[in-house]
Amino acid sequence: MESSNSPGTKQQDVPANQNETTDELPPLLRLPRELRDQIYDYIFSLPETRDSSALRIERRHIRHFRPTPATILLLLHHSSLLLNQQIATEALETLLKRHTVYLSCGPFVLKTFLSRIETDCVHGKQRLRLLSRISLDWTTFPNLRNYPPNRENAKDEWWWEDDGMDVDLDYVVGGLDPGHDDEYDYEGDGYDDNMYLPDDPALYPTFPTLESRAFAAADPASDPFGFGSHYPFAHPSATDTGTSDSSDEYVTLESTADDATLKLGMLVDMEVKPLFTYLSSPSRFPNLTSIELPLYFISKHTLQARSHSINPDAKLPLFLRYWIAVVAEALYLLLSSPSLSRTSTAKPLKEVRVCYRPVNIWASLDPPEDLPRIVEKGVWLNSFVDEWDEETMEVQPGQVWIAVWGALRQMGVKGAMREILECRRRLVKWDCDLDKRVGDEVEVVFRRMGEGGVD
Repeated sequence: MESSNSPGTKQQDVPANQNETTDELPPLLRLPRELRDQIYDYIFSLPETRDSSALRIERRHIRHFRPTPATILLLLHHSSLLLNQQIATEALETLLKRHTVYLSCGPFVLKTFLSRIETDCVHGKQRLRLLSRISLDWTTFPNLRNYPPNRENAKDEWWWEDDGMDVDLDYVVGGLDPGHDDEYDYEGDGYDDNMYLPDDPALYPTFPTLESRAFAAADPASDPFGFGSHYPFAHPSATDTGTSDSSDEYVTLESTADDATLKLGMLVDMEVKPLFTYLSSPSRFPNLTSIELPLYFISKHTLQARSHSINPDAKLPLFLRYWIAVVAEALYLLLSSPSLSRTSTAKPLKEVRVCYRPVNIWASLDPPEDLPRIVEKGVWLNSFVDEWDEETMEVQPGQVWIAVWGALRQMGVKGAMREILECRRRLVKWDCDLDKRVGDEVEVVFRRMGEGGVD
């Protein structure tokens, strides 16, 4: 059973059975609590050698998640400390209070993970109140063509089942299946956890119906004939009446030219914004002072090729646009953090750390901006405008940061960004570890300063 001592208090090393002697305790528990805390600090401070994909939290994990200190550490991939409940409880307290908690998962999975700790765990609220620094990531970013997943009858359909090709059964291999195409192949390359059990509503946000998604923004007065939602290249057999939620209509309406942008907006509205609303609660996270996020850039050649796209929103890949939205939400949270009174025990968010890094090796070899210049000049809008030479440079540098500032403007942030935010930059050289990243990156730390803010 979980220890009855609340987090943040010194636990007494009393055996569960009073007949036990001190010699029967594990060797670690025979040490004073202060020494044990130093051991936990040392373990959590060790450099992480595992690949980021091995540290993720997936949708299948929260399906059977029952929060205790041991299971929380297990999902956070600190299994070396799962010796007994008391050690797990002490180690979890040290992790939350003094170290950065790495959380690689989707925003809905993260919100569900934290909310279950809050509601289903003994002293869960007290444990969340200890959380001080988090680092967010998402190594299994979904294919937005399948977002939201089709929940009709929980169909298990694969593209080769409907590719119109006949298969000669003489060449079908029997015996053991390697399982890379199996839905329950949890670690295989062919597994997509973002499509895990779509019929279970507890594992996904409550998505709006197809009709409300397709026609929420339609104004009958300005579009009396419905051309705004009509897709002219639909199959003739598909019925686009807007009155049902059939699979044919789903394919028709969701195959528009700006389909990916609409679904990215849905992902941000349905998952990202609720997560940061949850994190902004000072009663839940009074000690949360730092959020660390990645922000990626693509190679200059790829950026120039994408700049000729017909759709202006497609200049940057969806993956980058997602993190632009997340960084904007984090900076908005930083700017809108309330100024708490001196008598309050809660602390406002102090900083947002953005790791500006290449998305792959090609971006590292041919970055769109000079990274040392970013460290020198900053990431402000005028820094990139002054650097742009229209005669020699086809694409303006700093497209990612320009998109971040544009997103903040749309969210209601006023004033010049360099007058609202304090920005510290540091160039982090690549240590040639391919499991972590693939080139130099710039660590940008934002803090509030001066006047300004949000509406």
